[in-house]
Amino acid sequence: MIGAWLQFFRLRLAPTAISNVVAGVALGGWTLGSTQWLVLLTWTLVLYMVGMGFNDLVDQTRDEKTAPHRPLPSGAISVQQARAVLLLLAIPLLLLPLWMPNSAQPYAYTAIACALLYDLALKRVALVGPLLMGGVRYSIVMLGAVFAGSPQFAWSHAFTIGAFTAAITYFSEAEERGSEKTLRSRHFLIILVVVSTLLIPSGNEGGSAVATWILMLLILLFLDRGRAFRHGVSPALCTVAMLMALPLLDLRASITYSQTWIASLHLVAWLAVRPWFTLNLRSDKQ
Repeated sequence: MIGAWLQFFRLRLAPTAISNVVAGVALGGWTLGSTQWLVLLTWTLVLYMVGMGFNDLVDQTRDEKTAPHRPLPSGAISVQQARAVLLLLAIPLLLLPLWMPNSAQPYAYTAIACALLYDLALKRVALVGPLLMGGVRYSIVMLGAVFAGSPQFAWSHAFTIGAFTAAITYFSEAEERGSEKTLRSRHFLIILVVVSTLLIPSGNEGGSAVATWILMLLILLFLDRGRAFRHGVSPALCTVAMLMALPLLDLRASITYSQTWIASLHLVAWLAVRPWFTLNLRSDKQ
């Protein structure tokens, strides 16, 4: 039963959201107390869980045909149970922002609005759905920075994370019916977004340009696993593989800081999503 709930909320990728908000706090000055950290991290995790849960709830009928192994269509979790848990999670999702600074609250509620609009109404609307998902991640980064008190150094990284997320969401829309040509072009868009971030300053200190370029090369090599669909691998697995690069982008933003332990948090988040699974991607046809 626990495994079904972990799958329902897709908690395997939850460290990517935590990494995003930690990057925001780092860029904002890293000035939070323990209670503030508890509020921020709890809210971020709840937002992630509610967004993923509603997505499965809305897609239940569709998943019965395309993903019958998912918890709802397989019967591992009932619709009534899913609704009850999501209703309970909505309480901290909506109330915790009241314990945040007034300047941070708009970002929290913007992230909630983008996630719900995506899940409940606009995910199938061309380009709008990806932009909403990008808006969620952008808002999470900015929330952390504003919460910490100095958002001026976080704008560029928040834009990078938002654009990257939007591009991956755009790729995922072609998972079921997209041709290989469509998947290739959308994968190229993801690479283009990442390369473009090289032109955007990512921190408030100079840091090592060599280290930054080496890290970007590693990110591109990692994203190359997203082309495994050419060899018969499910495009959905390619999407998951590319989402695992989010903590690496956060690492690129924090690697310019003298406090190396901050960068190590993003490295831990990346390892927590078990990126080595991408090394074993195999064709579904084999």
